[in-house]
Amino acid sequence: MKKVLFIFSLGLTLFTNAQNNNCSSILLEDDFSNLGSWNSAGTGLVNVANGAIHFDSPAGGTEDRMYHQLAAVASDTNWSAKFDFHINAANNSGSGQQIKLISLSAGILDIGYFSNGLFVESNQDAISLNGASVSQYSNDISTCRIYVETKKGNIRTQYLVDTISLNSGILDYYFEMERVANDTIVVSLYTNESRTQHILGSPKTVAINPSITGLNYVQMGTYIPAYYTRTIDATLDNLLICEKGNNTNSIKSLNKVEFGISNPLSDKLIIKMSENISDANISVFDLNGKLVHIVEKFSGTDFETNVSKLEKGTYVLRIENDKLNHISKFIKL
Repeated sequence: MKKVLFIFSLGLTLFTNAQNNNCSSILLEDDFSNLGSWNSAGTGLVNVANGAIHFDSPAGGTEDRMYHQLAAVASDTNWSAKFDFHINAANNSGSGQQIKLISLSAGILDIGYFSNGLFVESNQDAISLNGASVSQYSNDISTCRIYVETKKGNIRTQYLVDTISLNSGILDYYFEMERVANDTIVVSLYTNESRTQHILGSPKTVAINPSITGLNYVQMGTYIPAYYTRTIDATLDNLLICEKGNNTNSIKSLNKVEFGISNPLSDKLIIKMSENISDANISVFDLNGKLVHIVEKFSGTDFETNVSKLEKGTYVLRIENDKLNHISKFIKL
C-alpha cells in the first residue's frame, strides 16, 4: 500500500473568554441569563430559570423541551458543543433516568413526537447526545449510560455499544460533543470544569452516517418514546456551540500550524509540525474511544513514537494543549 503524507492545518486562536478556545465562530453561547431567547414546548417542566436550563423531573415519553436557532447552519465536519450538567437529586426508587442532553437538528421538530395518540418519527436530520438508565426502574445514577443517537430523515440510529456510564458519586459533569469529520462524533465527559480529567470510558468515538446535514437548531429535553417512569432532576448551564475551523472574522488568529503525518504506518507514528508547539498531549484512541497510547507534555516540531504494539486498524489521533485541539485518523498496518 502506498504511503501518503497527509497535511492537516489548524488555526490557533485566542479568545477573551477561555472557554471559547479553538473556536473559529460562535453558533450559540449562552449562560441562560436571558429568559426570553429560548422557545419552549410541552408542560414547562423543562425550562430556563435562574441562569440554567432546569429539568424539573419531566416524565419520559412526554414532550418537554427547549430549543433555539443557531447563528448559522453547523458545518458537516468540524463543530463542538460544550455544556455543564449538574444532577440535583437522585430519582425516587423505581424511577429510572432518561434525557435528551443536547440535540443539533435540521429544524424545530423533536426527534419524535405523538400526533393524535400515535408516535411519529420527524423527518429531519439530527445528532443527539442522550442519557438513559439500563432499566426504566433503576434510580442508580451509575446505570445511566451516555450515548449518541442520529437521525437521517426519519431513520433513527442509536449507538448503544459506544456508551459512557455516569458515576453515582459524582453530581457535576462537563460534556463536549464534537463532529470531527462528516462520519465521526467524539464524546468527552469530564469531572472538572477545566476539562482535563476524563470519567472512566471517556472519550468515545462514534462512526455516524456522513450525509447528516443542515443542523441549524439546538434542543434539550425529554426523550420520545420512553417509559413514563423515566425522569431526571438536573440543570444544564454554560452552553457553547461553535465551529472549529479557521474563520477569523470574529476572533484574533495567532498563527497556523500544519501537521504532516505518514499514513498508513507500521511501527512509528511520525508527526512533523510547521511551527513549534509546547506542552501538548498526543493521544491515540481506538474507534471505541479507548485510549491506547499517550505522550504527555510534548514540545517541539518533530514528534516520533513507537506504536508497533497496536493492533492493525484505524485509530484517532488527538493533539491538544491550551491553544490547539487537532483530531485526525490514521491506519496502522
